[in-house]
Amino acid sequence: MKTQNQCIRFFILLMLFFFTMPVFSETIAPEDELWTYLVRQSSQWFAQYTSSSRSGSARDWKEPVQRAFDKLTKNGPEPGTCHKWAIIQDPSFNAACFPGGEIIINEGVLSFLDQIITDKKTFHSEKIDSMSLSQLREELIAPILAHELGHYYNRHMIAFLKAKWQLEKTAPETLDLSLMRYSQKNEFEADYTGYLLLQKGGYDPRIMIQTLEILNMVSRESSKYYTDSGFNIYFLTHPTPHTRLAVFSDLVSDYHKEAASLEQAFSDIQLGVNLYHALQSVEDALKNHPENIYLMTEKSIVLHKIWILSASLYDLKLRGIIETPLFYDKMVYDTTESRDPEKKLPGDQLLWTAAKKSYETIIAKSPAPGILSNYALLLCYSPKPEDETRSKEFARRALRGSMDASYLNNLAVVLFLVNEKDESIKILKDLSLQFDKKYTKLADEATSTHYSSSTLKELEKEFLMHQAANREFVLTDFTPLLNLSAAYWLTGKNAESKAAAFEYLSRYESSSDWAVWLMGLTNTSIPLSENKKAFTVKAITVNESIEQLVSAWGKPSSITERKDDSFTEIWHYDSLQIEVTIEFGSIILITLKEKCPLTISNAFRVGSSRQEIEKFTGDYNRLTRTHTVYEGRQNCAVQYILGTAVEIVLFPSGTASP
Repeated sequence: MKTQNQCIRFFILLMLFFFTMPVFSETIAPEDELWTYLVRQSSQWFAQYTSSSRSGSARDWKEPVQRAFDKLTKNGPEPGTCHKWAIIQDPSFNAACFPGGEIIINEGVLSFLDQIITDKKTFHSEKIDSMSLSQLREELIAPILAHELGHYYNRHMIAFLKAKWQLEKTAPETLDLSLMRYSQKNEFEADYTGYLLLQKGGYDPRIMIQTLEILNMVSRESSKYYTDSGFNIYFLTHPTPHTRLAVFSDLVSDYHKEAASLEQAFSDIQLGVNLYHALQSVEDALKNHPENIYLMTEKSIVLHKIWILSASLYDLKLRGIIETPLFYDKMVYDTTESRDPEKKLPGDQLLWTAAKKSYETIIAKSPAPGILSNYALLLCYSPKPEDETRSKEFARRALRGSMDASYLNNLAVVLFLVNEKDESIKILKDLSLQFDKKYTKLADEATSTHYSSSTLKELEKEFLMHQAANREFVLTDFTPLLNLSAAYWLTGKNAESKAAAFEYLSRYESSSDWAVWLMGLTNTSIPLSENKKAFTVKAITVNESIEQLVSAWGKPSSITERKDDSFTEIWHYDSLQIEVTIEFGSIILITLKEKCPLTISNAFRVGSSRQEIEKFTGDYNRLTRTHTVYEGRQNCAVQYILGTAVEIVLFPSGTASP
């Protein structure tokens, strides 16, 4: 089970590198050491992955793949480097490059390419007739291999890991959104490097364009099996074929350029950024595709979001969740309480009216649940009784097909704003309890279960990424509790409101504009955390990267590998009498041996007495056979002999002690 989990963990990394004259700048020693580490680990990862996966039986493809591989590597920038490749028995359309240049190709890729040949797609029939089947296969697989080698030659794994480490350690207010798109930049670079490799290998480099056209066919096919708000996972984490084709602007049609523009516009609308530019893109597309139901829908949504920006959070009162789909080709191309007498429409009335008219047009054509829920959120702010009635009707109709949490939240918002506050609060309370149970369970299991820990980390990453672009962003699952607190306060239930607000701000998040608004509304503050810094040894702590380690301490005296399947290395710094345990490029343990001269956080060291150490750590939490374990925000395990520390091990919070 351990090996399988590690394979799954590394395969997640592989998904980030699906498909791809590099120019290398002079690198500093820490980056060179990181690269050496990755190449050293890569052969083990590749061996384990291929041994745990069933080998593919696409015998007819092995010779064409080898020929293409030989031509590309012999004419690449490192002709003497030994590369490996393997065909995996997997029906999905997927290929990947390991950091050391090893490549895997799923049988699904080869099957799809064979179907391309059979259907004579992307080739002129006379070309098929004039070439052998083996030659055609070589020509089709070469761009895929060239792209993957482009990832290796450009050291993209280094760029990814550096971005990943920085992302996980950077506070939301300083997070650079470009880090979340860096892998997409790598994809463009790998496309271009692949284009040059094909040229040097004796191929017509325009077959790279042909391969991207094939990817676009895969994109269109896969979109048939996903809802409007979902998409193939590959095309969520990488530039879509349209975007990649648009880079080769002189070689592709306007179709790809328009589709790439719409993909960006739909993505911006979903994030709530660049809305006026996105509106212009949608309106331009409507000129070419008048009466298109999807474009008209998106125009309604962007107008709705633009109106929201014109209103204050105080006037909006509660936060609605506007459903915004991603773009894909088939959208466009053939492929009982009294009313409040003081109620006024917040924000810019002209913008609200424009969004309303746009929604009315689309509702007559396509009353999809998401659109009904969105429109209900707009109408409920109207002071007109007839708009309030229709708002409730649409919000309830949206739930007929699905009891989606976002639709339930929106119904609660609608009911609250049309003065049916008791029912609204009941819905919000039920939703909040449901999620809080799941969240509490995840938090409780995070220290012992990899799935729960990784799920919490993914939630945090999603929040950081979106909030970097839009400070009003709040995770969908967090929204009901935020709304519940606000609803309590606005109905005079101040004690209940402050309790809910404290729960939200202390457990979920306190940095979004909505969280700041909630603090001010309810006059709720949360106590500052202890904010203890992790124990530091010569400017290094656990969880930091090997690049940071080499920058601070230089290269290790020696490196040993554990004799198991954990891919763990022990870096020995003999002059410091310290061992550093590395796993997946990060520090997981720092062990200070008996003669280590360094002080930990200017507080204590090997040789300190138990009393001196516990001034900083507090009482111990538990004992192992050899060590006394201190846990909390600062974790360490100390081996004492006659009350004096002879070994100190620093380890991360949330993990079992060494």
